Amino acid sequence: MLTPSSNEQHRLERRQEAIIEMKTRGNVTTFMGNLIAVLSFIVIGYPLPLATITTMLLGWIVTGVAMGRVVLGHGDSAPCAASWRTRIAGLQPTLQD
Repeated sequence: MLTPSSNEQHRLERRQEAIIEMKTRGNVTTFMGNLIAVLSFIVIGYPLPLATITTMLLGWIVTGVAMGRVVLGHGDSAPCAASWRTRIAGLQPTLQD
């Protein structure tokens, strides 16, 4: 039976160590890539529900205020904002003039 010399045995050991190191580095690289992907989803996805809730809340508040103005009669039926300013200032002629 042939036994490898110490030089060949040393080369075989180095090859095996290199293969193990390559597998380990590959596993670590895969793990880090997956970790970055998961953290990216968390960083991007976390504010979305909060922003959606805030936007919906503000939208309903604005809608409620607009509906309240119409129901309570505080809404302006004039086509432009200058008309109510002139009425408040008393610059618009009345029927008695």
